[in-house]
Amino acid sequence: MPAKSRLKPELKQALLKKHVKFNDISKPKKYLKYIPLLIFSLPFYILIYYILRNVYPQDIANIPVFNSYLGLLVPFFIANAFSISYIFLNSKKGFDISLFLTLMLFLKLQHFIFEYWWFIPIVIVFVIYEKFSNSIEQKKRSRN
Repeated sequence: MPAKSRLKPELKQALLKKHVKFNDISKPKKYLKYIPLLIFSLPFYILIYYILRNVYPQDIANIPVFNSYLGLLVPFFIANAFSISYIFLNSKKGFDISLFLTLMLFLKLQHFIFEYWWFIPIVIVFVIYEKFSNSIEQKKRSRN
């Protein structure tokens, strides 16, 4: 014998309607809605390709700041932020993952000696940051 709901029929209908509104747009339609993110990332990927093919590393290393490679890191960050935001349909996750990838590229360009154990603390810091920011988001949602 199935359990009966204690909710009033009006409240039950309202909750069901909210649920339907939440899932109203299917995943393919959401991806079509965010296609401009991919379009915005394309010129930055083309710029990165041009830099890698035609510019010597010594020439771009000191562009704005000495030995910073900002001429490569900024387009790399922006291109990844747009495309990863499109993949996850979440701009915050796109920004975070892009920041992580840019940090790893920066350390590699600075000839930072990567050993296996260096990767673990960096990932732990980003995972803690992600969990902390998710808990703050949930608290904001529960207040509303």
